[in-house]
Amino acid sequence: MKKIFKESLDIIGKQEVYCKSNEFLSVINQNDEIKAYFINDDSMERPNRFSIKMVGTGHLLDYNISDYTFLGTVQIRQGHSHLHELVFHVFYKKVNYLRGE
Repeated sequence: MKKIFKESLDIIGKQEVYCKSNEFLSVINQNDEIKAYFINDDSMERPNRFSIKMVGTGHLLDYNISDYTFLGTVQIRQGHSHLHELVFHVFYKKVNYLRGE
């Protein structure tokens, strides 16, 4: 059975996400939290591991961007003012499991 699920992302440069999916659909700001949407496939034997990279506008890309798929751009408030908004660009790639995992 397939359903659309969402995963909360931390506002950090790099993180890993495990989900029973082969790709992500989109990324949005939901109540000043970053959420990534994907199609969850219960028929998959085990979840896939994804590397998520998040970079702010004007910040250094310290990885090979061509290895990643662009997921989207999100804008969130910093604090309680709309005058201080941060923009993040989100990228992902599927990471192979190590042997024996």
